[in-house]
Amino acid sequence: MYTSPEEARSDLFLAGAMYLFGPLLLGIIFDIVPVGRIPVLRTVVAVVLPLVTTALVPYLLIRHRKEPWSGYGFNRVTAQALGLGAFIALPMVIGSMVVALLSGGPATMVFDPLNDGVWGVLSRMTQVGGVLFLAVYVTVKARDAFRQDYVTVREGLQLIGRWVAGISFAALLLLALAGGIDGSGATELRLVLMLAGLVGSWALAVRGLRGPSVTSRQVMLTPTVLLALGPFALSLSGARFLSSLWQAGFAGGMGLLVAVLLEGKRSAWTVVGFALTVAAATLFILI
Repeated sequence: MYTSPEEARSDLFLAGAMYLFGPLLLGIIFDIVPVGRIPVLRTVVAVVLPLVTTALVPYLLIRHRKEPWSGYGFNRVTAQALGLGAFIALPMVIGSMVVALLSGGPATMVFDPLNDGVWGVLSRMTQVGGVLFLAVYVTVKARDAFRQDYVTVREGLQLIGRWVAGISFAALLLLALAGGIDGSGATELRLVLMLAGLVGSWALAVRGLRGPSVTSRQVMLTPTVLLALGPFALSLSGARFLSSLWQAGFAGGMGLLVAVLLEGKRSAWTVVGFALTVAAATLFILI
């Protein structure tokens, strides 16, 4: 599958713009149309809205250009690919359990189906799945959109990952020195555990690579930067700025992991297995 650099950039920027600015535009619409006052519609919107701002535009562009799904790594689904993705998510699951125990709660899933119900489960799935599907899309588009500086997947992860992790840990350190979010340091400890779980997933993803797995810096940077920009918001408040910076680093790290899985395995089903596990069995995913 090949598209011209101009078409690839156009598709990538359009999908990215919807992710970054779509929530603002939809928020204006919902201020005019009082959907939130109708309980049933409010529930439906909570499930559908994450897909509108993340997966809808990539899906429509794929259909418009008549691109094969195999070009995005959606070949024949196998239990091995799904299982590998679930295994790579294991450090994040363990980190989530530790966070839950430190919080005084049960080391269990992020949602309780008995309390949250089917709609709560679906909302969680669409939030995580939509963002990671977007990351898959822009990773593939970046192959044609930008000039390529070729590196191995392992080298790309080491190069970009150290910046992502370094910025996130630095933000946490400054946040702790400034008195933290709640003044107790407990929140910062939980954020450290969350980031440690993500780094553990990076390590498992790299260990499973076979051969050189050549990619490029641009391909690995694209989902990292886009997902990092999503939750990042400038603020004059020092604590809020630092927590936002950490959140951006964590989200960018998720995008980097998607690039590693897709470029190393050439199968998006590994990403699907990872996304389902993170959505169903962790307490955190700030994207």
